[in-house]
Amino acid sequence: AISISPFDGSRDTLTIDRPLTNLIVMSTSHIGFLDALDALDCISGVSGKDFVFQSQKVLASRPSTPSDWNKMKTIVDVGYDAAPDYETIMALKPDLLLTYAVSGAKTSFVSKLEQLGIPVFIVNEHLESHPLARAAYVRLFGALTGEMEAADSVLAAVRSNYVSLADSVSSSGSSVRKVLLNIPYNDQWFVPSRESYLTAMIRDAGGSVLGSEPGRAASSVMSLEKAYSLSKEADCWLNTGWCQTMKQLLGVNPLFED
Repeated sequence: AISISPFDGSRDTLTIDRPLTNLIVMSTSHIGFLDALDALDCISGVSGKDFVFQSQKVLASRPSTPSDWNKMKTIVDVGYDAAPDYETIMALKPDLLLTYAVSGAKTSFVSKLEQLGIPVFIVNEHLESHPLARAAYVRLFGALTGEMEAADSVLAAVRSNYVSLADSVSSSGSSVRKVLLNIPYNDQWFVPSRESYLTAMIRDAGGSVLGSEPGRAASSVMSLEKAYSLSKEADCWLNTGWCQTMKQLLGVNPLFED
């Protein structure tokens, strides 16, 4: 397996001679890939366990009366890369720790793991610009766990369903729906670029993201005033953060009532 950094083009190469059965994953998306392959039993540690939807499913999959104590491995929280629990990571003796990058610089977390002899592989699927490109990473997890046949089957089904839906939308002749995305975070209103996977997903579903800028990979920031102006054009508003009710939304800013 080869991971190429989009930041500096550096390559991270991983060679394995057997399916891996003891993985630590630092991203919830990694758990989703393994879940799709019915390979949750390979996970021994996660980052942010309390925020993992599958955590109860993962724990329920453990045998209650095993003959081998190793089968009783309980998935544990290993902390975040900014505050990792190195002792727990070492105690788990993982075959591999899967993490991700947000810049071209090697983090102190990865450097420390390498010093401790913990094998690390960086997965950058979160930086892909199309949903199907992200979905294709299921083949990486299939290769790691010896489930390539299942991975190819999952990807083929996802691709077929996605393309079928996108084609049906484009041929329907329906007008494009204008979409306002997100709410302010620390007084900054982030909008994905036109090259973002989310923008691509909304475009394939028949929508257009208001305020989305071309020619860049990263999200841009717009002012509240700009978002307020664009909202007058919006057909729908998606991703309203943590707000689940109109009262919570108005608590962020009373202008949202308009």
